[in-house]
Amino acid sequence: MSRKLIKQRSLNDSYTEAEEIVISAKSVMNLSEATMTSYHKAFVSMRKYFNDKDIFTITKSDAEDYVRYLLYDYKHYTDRKNKKGSKIGLAPSSVNTYIRLSKAIFNTLVECEYIDNNPFKHISLVKKQNERVKTVSKEDINKLLNGLEKNYYTEFRAYVIIHVLLDTMGRIGEVLELTKDDIDFDNQIIYFSKTKNNNYRYVNFSVKTKRLLKEYIDITSEFDNEYVFLNSYGKKLRPDSFRKTLKEFSRKLEINKEFSCHTFRHTAATEFLANGGSVRVLQKILGHSRITTTEIYTHVNEELIKKQHNQYNAVDSLIYSKKSISSMRRNKRK
Repeated sequence: MSRKLIKQRSLNDSYTEAEEIVISAKSVMNLSEATMTSYHKAFVSMRKYFNDKDIFTITKSDAEDYVRYLLYDYKHYTDRKNKKGSKIGLAPSSVNTYIRLSKAIFNTLVECEYIDNNPFKHISLVKKQNERVKTVSKEDINKLLNGLEKNYYTEFRAYVIIHVLLDTMGRIGEVLELTKDDIDFDNQIIYFSKTKNNNYRYVNFSVKTKRLLKEYIDITSEFDNEYVFLNSYGKKLRPDSFRKTLKEFSRKLEINKEFSCHTFRHTAATEFLANGGSVRVLQKILGHSRITTTEIYTHVNEELIKKQHNQYNAVDSLIYSKKSISSMRRNKRK
């Protein structure tokens, strides 16, 4: 066995040690902060499940049990901060994220010669049903936007952020990382430099969003801060703070469908395609590295299916001779 580690240590130390090895190896790869955080979450999850088992001795059978645990027994909360809305089992897409991270973690341990084999190497991704992307109606978005009191700083800030989210289809983490230098008002372009996959991209924005951003930046000009979106103390606004604020507004306005920041991204992407936008262009706007990720937005709602079927179905485009059809009917009755 090529194991480098021979010193005695507690079982919990094995997870700390493995994480230090992996983070050290990954840190030279210029991965995004979000990706590095995901690796940490994967270690937390494994430590929670395997508990008294040394991470360096995990087998394929252990890995299979871990995947089943994630699918059917993993307890989590819709409101993690307050531990409310308990749920059991993760969605297939979330389980697949953990599988990919685990494969990468143990690959690194193999490459660094701490273990001989990757126990997750032959673990397959979980098959997913075609999941409908969660969107919200224009009516609910309008109800939220029109219900915000623009005379109050936090509500006007939310009003502006929602417009940026819908206009650019950016993730909330990307939008709140924007600095004033990232906005080109002359060409109406926003540059996202701190992204989920660490790939720089730019997107255009509308005249209305331009006006709102200028007004908001003017209001916050008294604060000496390079970031665009700030809290009431002039510090950079955190994603979790905005998510909490958004939930409070939706409850206050008695909007049945609970908003999430990502819902705006899903809704805008779906509208983009429904209005005739290109999937390839949408891929660039969203910052997806794979077109298959973008194709989840090609689902359309039932009303659109009905409308387009009525408009484009093959039968209605055929030309029949009414005389011949009625003649056939009469002949059949004789």
